[in-house]
Amino acid sequence: MLHVFVRGEADRLEEAALDIAREQKVWLINKLHARQIPAYQKFELTVGDGALEFSAAEITTLFTELLQAASA
Repeated sequence: MLHVFVRGEADRLEEAALDIAREQKVWLINKLHARQIPAYQKFELTVGDGALEFSAAEITTLFTELLQAASA
């Protein structure tokens, strides 16, 4: 587990994460926490056994989609 900070509004990030979960069956963000840096949100990235099946490129694509959708 590690803390990840992403730039964006919490509600837009949560909505984008839910869309990805519905469409691709991948859960990226469990819960956003109070931000410590202005304009950023924090979440705990937890990696389980199922995540070992993803390549680095696939993970990069998923988080790129998340950030693009949240900023649209």
